[in-house]
Amino acid sequence: MRKLALTDVLIPHPLSELVVKAVSIYFKISRKDLITSKKARSREHVRQKDMLYYLLKEELQLAPLEIAVFCKTSRQNVDRAVLKTEAEINIYLQSTCDYKNLKELFQTLRVEQEKLWQTSRKNNTKPLIKR
Repeated sequence: MRKLALTDVLIPHPLSELVVKAVSIYFKISRKDLITSKKARSREHVRQKDMLYYLLKEELQLAPLEIAVFCKTSRQNVDRAVLKTEAEINIYLQSTCDYKNLKELFQTLRVEQEKLWQTSRKNNTKPLIKR
């Protein structure tokens, strides 16, 4: 797993955005490639998107419709991806390892972001925001 850059945690993100960030860091693809409504681009990163939907459902307990709206896709695609990914995690070692690593990366981003915000609250300062 790659070492986290300071800019990965300086920007306050909702938890769903932290999941997207974790998936994009782990698979080395852009957010735009993960969340797009264009069909041409949607076929390129199917496995990564499926893992994103599964992580959003399992870690944040989002409903398939909420995931579909957030990821600009249909609820049916989310349902199919979640079922397929769940089966793959139970069968394939690579999928199991990917899921565990993504979960760990997400938790790391979450903890680092929380530490940063607690420090800034303690000092009554706003954290640096870099993009």
